[in-house]
Amino acid sequence: MLNVWQERYGDKGQYFVLGVAVEDTGIGIAPEDLDKLFDKFRQLDTKKNRKVEGTGLGLAISKRLVEQMNGYMEVSSTYGKGSEFKFHIPLAISDNTPFLSVREPENVHAIIYTDLSRYGREEVRDYLRMTYGGLSECLKIDMECCYSLDELKERLGGKKYTHVFIGKEDYMKDRDFFSGIPEVIVMQKRNEVSDDLPDNIPTLNEPMCAMTLTAALNGESILYADSVEFMSRFKAPAANVLVVDDNDVNLEVAAGLMKPYCMRLTLADSAAEAIEAIKETKFDIIFMDHMMPETDGIEATKIIRAMDSSHCKKVPIIALTANAVIGVREEFIAAGMNDFLAKPIGPFSLDKILRKWLPPSLIEECEPGEGVYPIPSRDSAPEGDDIFSPKTGLFFAGGNEDTYKRVLKSYVEKSEEKSLYIGKLLDEGDIKGYTTEVHALKSTSMTVGAKKLSELAKELEAAGKENNLSLIREKTGELLALYEQASRQAERYLYPDGAERADEDEGELPETSGEQLNKWIDAILAACDEFNGTEVENLCTEASGFAYEGVSLKSLFEEVKSASEEFEFEEAAEKTRDIRSRFFGE
Repeated sequence: MLNVWQERYGDKGQYFVLGVAVEDTGIGIAPEDLDKLFDKFRQLDTKKNRKVEGTGLGLAISKRLVEQMNGYMEVSSTYGKGSEFKFHIPLAISDNTPFLSVREPENVHAIIYTDLSRYGREEVRDYLRMTYGGLSECLKIDMECCYSLDELKERLGGKKYTHVFIGKEDYMKDRDFFSGIPEVIVMQKRNEVSDDLPDNIPTLNEPMCAMTLTAALNGESILYADSVEFMSRFKAPAANVLVVDDNDVNLEVAAGLMKPYCMRLTLADSAAEAIEAIKETKFDIIFMDHMMPETDGIEATKIIRAMDSSHCKKVPIIALTANAVIGVREEFIAAGMNDFLAKPIGPFSLDKILRKWLPPSLIEECEPGEGVYPIPSRDSAPEGDDIFSPKTGLFFAGGNEDTYKRVLKSYVEKSEEKSLYIGKLLDEGDIKGYTTEVHALKSTSMTVGAKKLSELAKELEAAGKENNLSLIREKTGELLALYEQASRQAERYLYPDGAERADEDEGELPETSGEQLNKWIDAILAACDEFNGTEVENLCTEASGFAYEGVSLKSLFEEVKSASEEFEFEEAAEKTRDIRSRFFGE
C-alpha cells in the first residue's frame, strides 16, 4: 500500500516536506535486525528468504539518495505481519502559482458515487473516502460523496449538480437511469476499453486524481488529463496482421500504432485487395473497416468466412468503426466478426485487442523500457483548439511525431480534392456517396486533431442516413469552410515558415570506412529479419549522416528506411543488399 503526503512550512509556505510511505504484509523484520537493514549486500533472515533473489543493495541505495536530498528514511515492522518504509524530503517552492486550479470553483457542485461494497478490504474503502475528501478540500470545490444508490437518487432529486461522477460498474448496473443524466462522467479502470458505453459519455481513469478531476471540471479533454506513456508491453514479430481501410490516412495511423509490436503488417485499401491477400497469406488477425465503398466490412467478412479454408473460418476479424454505439458489438458478431475497435484507434484500446485476440504463442513479453512510444509533453505538443489540436493528433498517432506528420501531410494534400468531391456529390444528389465521404471525414479529422470538424461531419453523416436534405444543404457550406480552416492550421503546423522547403544542401558529409558500412548493413539485415522497424530506422538515420568513397549514403538509406516504415521488410532488406552490392560487389 502506497501513501503520499505533503506538509507546508514557513510563514508563506516557502517549502514543504514530501512524504512517501510503502506498507507491505510480508514476513516482517525481527527487531534485532532493523539496524542492519540498510547495510550493503545484506539480506535479513536468510532462512526464510533463501528463495528470494537479490543482493540487498536497493534499500542502501534508496537511503543514500534520500539523504543526498537532505531527507531521511525510517522503517517500522512487526515480525510475521509486515513492514512500513517511509521517507521524507524537504523541497523548496520556487513558484507559489498553483499547478492545478478549477475555473470558477464557486459554480461547481459535484457528487461522486461509488458502491463501496464492491471493495472487500476496509483499507481500500478508507483510501477512497480519504481521496475524495482530500480532492474536494485541495481544489476548494463543493463535492459531495455518497456510497449507496438510494442515497444518490435522493440527492439527485433534491439538488442540481454540475457534475455526477460514477464508477463504471455502478453505471452499468443501472444504465437506463444514469443515461438520462447529462452531467454524468464515468470513472473506469486505466486502459479499459469504453466500447460498451454510449459514445457521448465522457470517461476518466480511476482512482480519481487531482489532474483528471481538474480537467473534467474545467471542461478540458479528459484524455490528456494525466501524463501517460503508450508502451507496447509485448511484441509479436511472427504475427501476420492485415489492416483493411479505404482511407489511406487511417491506414497510416494504424501502421504507426502497430509499429512497436514488430508484427508483419499488410495494408489493403479495399475489400477486394484484402481478399486477394488472404488467399496468399495466413493472417493471425484481421482489422476490417466497417464502411467501405463497393464491398463493406460486413460483406467482406461474410466472403472470408465462406472461403474454402478452415483458417478463414476462425481467424479473428476485428471491425474498425467510427460508429461505436450501444449494440454495435452484437451486430458485428452476428456478421461473423469477433470484436471491434472504435475509430480513431486509441493506443490502449489497440493494445488490449491485440493481447486478447493474437495467439498466445506469438506474444513475446517486452523487456522493461522496450517498445516505448511516449505521449509528447505539454511543452512539446501544442494544445491548439477544437479546430486543430496537434496534441490530440499526436495521441492518436501513438505519440510518434514522424507518423503524425506523415498522416497530417496526406490529410492536408487531399483536403481540396476531398472538399470538391463532397460538394460534387451533393450537387448530383448522391446522398449515399455523400454520407460515406463525411463518415470518412469524421474519422480522419478526429485522428489529426480537428475535433470541431469531426463533430460536424458526424452530424451530417446522421443527416445523410436519415435523408435529411434540408440539414445537409444548410450545413455543408459550414463543413467545407471548417475543413479549409483546419487544413490551413495543419499546414502552418507542418511548415511553420509559411511554405514547404526543399531539402537543404547536404554539404560535405564525413567519410565512413568500409568496415563500418558493412557493420551497418549487417545490423540492418538482422533487424529486418526480426521485423524490428525501430532498429532499422535508427541504423538508417545513423548511416545517412555519412558518405562512402565520396558518395552520400543519405538517399540510399532513406529508401531502406522508407520501406521499413511501410513494414516492407523484405524490400528494405533487398535495398540494403543492393547498397552492399554497389560498393563491394557482393
